[in-house]
Amino acid sequence: MFNIEKIGAVVLAAGRGTRLKSVDMPKVMREIGGRPMVDFTVKTLEKMGVKPEQICRVVGFEKEKIMAHFGKRVSYAVQSEQKGTAHAAFTGMIALPKNIEQVLVMGGDDSAFYEVETLEYLIEKHIESKAVLRLLTAV
Repeated sequence: MFNIEKIGAVVLAAGRGTRLKSVDMPKVMREIGGRPMVDFTVKTLEKMGVKPEQICRVVGFEKEKIMAHFGKRVSYAVQSEQKGTAHAAFTGMIALPKNIEQVLVMGGDDSAFYEVETLEYLIEKHIESKAVLRLLTAV
């Protein structure tokens, strides 16, 4: 088993949600079953034992709404200019504590469907294989 204190998570939530025509709220705050979709992602990470300082939510568009909703449950990195996914991931990674050795970069929307066991398995296999990068995808 891996050391959860060495794991960080960057949850991307800075975009506008243009394809969803989201004009007044970030797309990650759209609801699934009465809860913002990004709640599910944070809840899964919390169940794994990931602490607030290890979860960096990258915010930008309408960041105040996300920050008001999550408060101190997560830490934040502000992507003031939306320069794409890689830039958002980098913005979050440099804001994580220095002791973090492995980083999960997660979309704030589709990661709502990941289970604790799936993420733990992904991390274990990643560390065992000494991979530089591992990608999780689903149909």
